[in-house]
Amino acid sequence: MMTEKSRINTRGMAISGILLAASVVTLYLQMLVPIANFTIYMISSFYVAAVIIEAGSRAGWIFYISSCVLAFAFIPDKLFLIPYALFFGVYGIIKYHIEHLSRRPLEIFLKLAFFNAALIIIAYFFKELFLGDIALPDLPGPVLVLAFEAAFLAYDYCYTLMIDFYRKRIKR
Repeated sequence: MMTEKSRINTRGMAISGILLAASVVTLYLQMLVPIANFTIYMISSFYVAAVIIEAGSRAGWIFYISSCVLAFAFIPDKLFLIPYALFFGVYGIIKYHIEHLSRRPLEIFLKLAFFNAALIIIAYFFKELFLGDIALPDLPGPVLVLAFEAAFLAYDYCYTLMIDFYRKRIKR
């Protein structure tokens, strides 16, 4: 006879497996439809949050690592996976741990610190991949950084809305 805890673990593992397959398919779509760059990356990042809700933070890390390994193994164009591996895939886990501090100003500071660190890596190593042929406005660097940070905070807000939707509508 299955105990309640083993039933939860089994359910979490099953959901994680399904979402892992969905994650790899979503990342494959990114390669096929590069026009929707950030939209598909954002969708792929939400799977991690669902796994954390269903099975916990440790399962979230395992999911993230597994999704990266599977994606790099099965998706031919590896360059399309770098944004997921460096930022979008891991952000749900970072967000989860930061929001457990329950101190809003510190949370925002830490999220922006993580985003800015990722932005620096991207700016130096992967600018062409993220931006492609998109020309940035001819504005001073700090103004561009503030614009990117505003876009990131909007993404974080949408991510929070998705988590709330998942908890209230899907998980039930």
